[in-house]
Amino acid sequence: LQEEESKKPKRKKLEFDIRKDEEKLPEYEAMGSLQTQWSEEKEKISHWENQEILLNDYLQNLEEVISTDRERLNTIKNAGEEKITLQGEINKTTKKIEDIDNFVELLNRYDRNLVQLKDFQEKYKKAAEILEEARKHYEERELLFFNQQAGIMASELEEGKACPVCGSTTHPHKAEPVKNAPSRRELDEEKAGLKLKEENTANASLAAGNKGSEVKLLKENILKDGEKILGYKEENIKIIRELIHEKYGDLNKESLSFAAELKLINEKVKEKNKLEENIPENEKKLENIKHKLKDAGNKKSECKIAFEGINAKLTQIKESLSFSTREEAVQHLSELRDLLIKMEENYKKADRDFQNCKTEIEKAENTIKMIDEQLR
Repeated sequence: LQEEESKKPKRKKLEFDIRKDEEKLPEYEAMGSLQTQWSEEKEKISHWENQEILLNDYLQNLEEVISTDRERLNTIKNAGEEKITLQGEINKTTKKIEDIDNFVELLNRYDRNLVQLKDFQEKYKKAAEILEEARKHYEERELLFFNQQAGIMASELEEGKACPVCGSTTHPHKAEPVKNAPSRRELDEEKAGLKLKEENTANASLAAGNKGSEVKLLKENILKDGEKILGYKEENIKIIRELIHEKYGDLNKESLSFAAELKLINEKVKEKNKLEENIPENEKKLENIKHKLKDAGNKKSECKIAFEGINAKLTQIKESLSFSTREEAVQHLSELRDLLIKMEENYKKADRDFQNCKTEIEKAENTIKMIDEQLR
């Protein structure tokens, strides 16, 4: 018991240490909360640092895109004016081709009218030949008719009587009657037929003349328009055809070349319009990214300040505590409590043993006392 009594200061100190550690337990909870905040702020710092990296990369790439687009725009900035100039050249070439198309139509009209002129001339020639034959035939028939009339009159002449034609009273050479002579009616009919042929021939002549005038006018127009197209005067229509055909081929080649060039310029104009639309949009994006980058830097700074504050508090708490975690402190507290319980149990046991021993001693003393009294 004396030995256990000597451990009483130790038990008191143990009780003090247990109370002290129990009082420190809430600080471990505060430390755990701070450690959670510490981790959260560290993650936030890492998050905003990553955001800064991503935004800086995006910013750099966008600046390169804008710079490249501006350089490209500078090289094609005159695409619109180039298109207008080229379109003017195309219009000129198109007009020249249209002029040649009209000129070719004029040549075709000339060819058709030339064929028609030859046809009219053939018709006139044929009508004139028919008229000539008809006139000869009529003159022969008319002569027969007059000879017939003379024969009839001669058959009625009498010697001594005056001739109604010449007045002679003698008639040594009387006209003989003619066979197969036409009648007046037949001769009039043939004359009417001759007149119709004369009219047909005159109409054919007029048609050929009109067509000849039309061909002449067409030729004059061909020479005049040909001079405008070629740039110099050429009288030979065949040569004009060849030169126009050659020029038409050159203009078509030029037109195809212009079409290919126009396609490229249209692509440039489209690209220019797209760049003029994209550059301002990307510049707005650039300003927005700079704003976000600045905001990310501010957020990171705020998190760092918060992190440093939490870290300072955490360091201060850790320095005032004996263990790194609440679990370790609780484990140590449990061990102290177990030790205190064990010491108290040992003390109680020693006290019981002492009381039992004291009782036995008292019994022994009483027994001795009784024996002493008996011996007296």
